[in-house]
Amino acid sequence: MTTRKKHIAIAVVVLLCGALSYYGYSSDIRKPFPQQQQNPKAITYNWEYNGKKYTLSETLYRNIYNYYHQAPGKDFSIDDTAVKYYQKIVSSMEAREDKTISVLAGSIIKLGDENKLSDDDIVELAVSFVQSIPYDEEKGSLIQSEINKHPTNSGLIPATQDTLPRSPYETLFDNKGICTDKTYLMIALLKKLGYGTALFEFDNHLAPGIQCSPEYSTYKSGYCLIESTSTTAKIGEVSEIDMTNGRSVSKTQIGQFGNDAAGQEESRELEKAKLFTFSKGSEFDKINEYEPKLSQLDQLDKDITIIGNKIDVLKTQYQTLETRADKLKQEAKTDKSKYSDYLAAYQEYQLSLDAYNVEVDSYDKSVDSYNALLKELYNID
Repeated sequence: MTTRKKHIAIAVVVLLCGALSYYGYSSDIRKPFPQQQQNPKAITYNWEYNGKKYTLSETLYRNIYNYYHQAPGKDFSIDDTAVKYYQKIVSSMEAREDKTISVLAGSIIKLGDENKLSDDDIVELAVSFVQSIPYDEEKGSLIQSEINKHPTNSGLIPATQDTLPRSPYETLFDNKGICTDKTYLMIALLKKLGYGTALFEFDNHLAPGIQCSPEYSTYKSGYCLIESTSTTAKIGEVSEIDMTNGRSVSKTQIGQFGNDAAGQEESRELEKAKLFTFSKGSEFDKINEYEPKLSQLDQLDKDITIIGNKIDVLKTQYQTLETRADKLKQEAKTDKSKYSDYLAAYQEYQLSLDAYNVEVDSYDKSVDSYNALLKELYNID
């Protein structure tokens, strides 16, 4: 196996998918790390990267799971920040005999070498691995419901085993997690790969980030955000968040005017985050190749929204003019002096309808450009 050319540090953008301040939970963090592995659990992970299917099998142990589930890092304090909690829960793995993340990183590197992937391709392979871990809908919805109960103080929810963040080991063992859980795992994994790391903290959402070119980085921070709760989001893409469960809303193709999908999720855009740098390391250079296309895609999305709003205004306008013209037409049948008024009203209506049709045509062309670029970026059939 070739030596990795990069000493990697991850920029972890932590998207919380829930509140960060808890109350009412404490546990003993002084328990010694298990010296023996007991009650093995064989887990096979299947995921897809760049159109190819990958498989990875790992053996984890119930007694080590219980150790993380019941002790280190779980003494969450109301004064803790996302950074402090990450340091508690992940650093505890790095400081002990647990080599799980090192073994996992080595397995992913081996898969990458076998498939002749570059270092940055291996980073994407690792990211897609974590993204493919199923989202814990039950936990996400539970936390989101608690947040909705306290709209002016979403940082206060009861701390239980159902709401506390999982350690990376727990996430791998359970094979599920919300953004916090998956973010902690992705941070630990990318750090082992040698890339620079940091944490992006939003309001009620966390996400990992990776060191990259400042020119193409998220918020010009020097780190590219990674959305851990999406199975399709690319490195550097800032997604909208589903307000019902806190997970990322994946980009999908847009229908032509009048044929767009109905019943889409209620979502919100992520506002600018706080950035916490954990470590310096190699940069993810591949962002330089596709970030301009991501920016173009975002601009097309904004253009489509603007044109759609303009169409709504023009539709109301031409329908009002159409009603007025029809009324004058009826009046002109009995009062010929109204005929010239009818002709003027009809001409005004026709000009408004023409303007509407021009915008509909512009909308459809923008949608075609958006869908073609989306297909190119995300390999959508």
